[in-house]
Order: sequence, then C-alpha cells, then structure tokens
Amino acid sequence: MVLDNTDESNSTTGFFLLAVSLDSNPLHGFNTYSIETPGSFPDQPSLGFNDDKIVTGGNSFSCNPDCATGPYEGNEFLVWNKAQLLAAPANSNVPPDTFLFPPDEDGSGFPIIPAKSRTSTSTLWMVSAFNNTLNLWSVTGVPGVGLGPSATNSPMTINAFIDPPSAPQKNSTHKIDTGDSRLLDAVFRDGHLWTSGNDTCTPSGDTTTRSCMQFIEVLTTGVNPVVNQDFSFGTKNFFDYYPSVDLDSSGDLITSFSQSSSSTEFPSAFVDGRFAGDAKNALGTPVLLQAGAKSYNSNDTSGQPFRWGDYSASAVDPADETAIWVAAE
Repeated sequence: MVLDNTDESNSTTGFFLLAVSLDSNPLHGFNTYSIETPGSFPDQPSLGFNDDKIVTGGNSFSCNPDCATGPYEGNEFLVWNKAQLLAAPANSNVPPDTFLFPPDEDGSGFPIIPAKSRTSTSTLWMVSAFNNTLNLWSVTGVPGVGLGPSATNSPMTINAFIDPPSAPQKNSTHKIDTGDSRLLDAVFRDGHLWTSGNDTCTPSGDTTTRSCMQFIEVLTTGVNPVVNQDFSFGTKNFFDYYPSVDLDSSGDLITSFSQSSSSTEFPSAFVDGRFAGDAKNALGTPVLLQAGAKSYNSNDTSGQPFRWGDYSASAVDPADETAIWVAAE
C-alpha cells in the first residue's frame, strides 16, 4: 500500500501495489502495478489467489479530509485478472483489468483474508471473523471477462474469539503486543479451507490464561459449506502468537508462530502441525525452529506493550508439495 504523498496530512488517496515476477525465478525481475483506491487508504494488505484471479484486501481509512485524520471505513478488496498478470511482458506499462469492492464490504471491523488456493478452483475463498461469527466469502468471475467478478458472504457460527493477553518475555519487564482476535492467514486445498488467528485460552494442564492460536477448518465440497474443526491451541507455561497456516499435498497442516515466556524463553520461532487423519481439533507438539537470543526492545516510549507484528508465514514448495517453507520472528 502507498499514499499519493509522503506526508499523510497532505494525502487524499491510496493505492494497492502488486509485484509479479516475470517467471518462476524471482531473480529475473518483476512487473509492478499500482491501482488507486479513490479517497481511501487500504491498510494491512492481504493477498490470495486461485486459478484465474488475485485478490488483495485491506482495512480502509478515509482520506477525507486527509489520510492522516480520516476515519476508519471498513474492509475493501481488489480483484485482479491473473491471466493478464502472468502474460504481461517485461516492463509492461499496461495495467491488468481489475475490479474494486469498496468499503465497507465487511462490518466486523476486522480484515477479510483471501485464501492461497493450492489446488484448482474457480472460486476464490475468503474469510473474516468477529466474536463467534465466521464470514465465509466466495469470489467468482474475472475482471474484464463477461460480467466480471461477484462476491457473496455467508455467516457461520464458530467458537468465540477473545483478544489475547500481552506476552511476557525472559529478562524483561516489557511485554509483547500479541494483537487481537482477527484472522491472519488462510489456505484452500481439495475442498478444505483452513484459517488461523490469535485467541485467548488456558492450555491443557495450565492454570493461567495465555495468548493462544485459533484454527478453523471449513469443508466447501457439500451443498452448503460447514465448519468441520474449530479449536484453540496453547502451550503450558508459554505464550503463543501470530500463527500462519498452509497445507501440503496430503492435506497435512503446518503452522509457524512466535513463542515466549517470562522466565525461560526469549521470543522464539516455532513450528507445529497435524496430519490430515489426526483426531479433530488437535495439534501436535510445537518444535523450536530458532531460539531467541535476547529480549525484544523498542524505541516506543508510550508504555504500551511492544509491537511485534503478524509476520509469520508458511508456503508450500511448488517443486515438492510434500514440503512447506516457514518463517517466524
């Protein structure tokens, strides 16, 4: 995302930005595109894709009277013609066909997360959630083709999300901001749609309320989609936050996330998962990827918990879909 001016107080509109590699090797360069969102600025960008389209979403803020002081407007998302993006020659200055769904597309106040589609589908699934409601979105059609894209939204009942407590960290009195109960990531494969986010729970065997991770699975192959799994997961004596999610070729789930504790652990990177055939509503034992070396500090002097960020990621290897690459802070 970018504004039309480097000074927010003098900005009056925002833009969605998208970079598309020229081929399967990102070292060969990118085409870049900028699409205006008239009179608004879409914050916290998300991205998903399926066979024929890309969707980028954002939490929109009004740029009236300017982008620094305009009120929150809700969610918006932009649909891109995928075939045109992939067929564009190097240094193309011709933007693809797009279609903007302006704010407010979702009244929850939390972002709409488009899914990464790992198997063929003409429907691009998206999710948002607030309290005990999951909003399941389906986007069909393509910009510039026929009538273009359309989107529908179906509410589904889930276990209530609760904003998580801040996480302590070893050798520091400063806590880490674990965000709120919004969804963070989503993936689709073979009729299974999974999404992840932050939550509050008391882990098994624990007596303390901690920041935990929430996972929801929706089956999309029936006449009407249904929630098949819906659970929180936490680690006894530790705080878990900002989970990603992806599915390998067997439908096994992998998540990466951050973990810390007040006495024994600096903020560290972890991974966990479940096999497709495992008992419902369960996750395995977390595995350490990289231990933190020291406590996290910040130049923020507000006295609030330090911003950490929803920057975990999981991505299936396109050359070997039994493998998933992960990243976490």
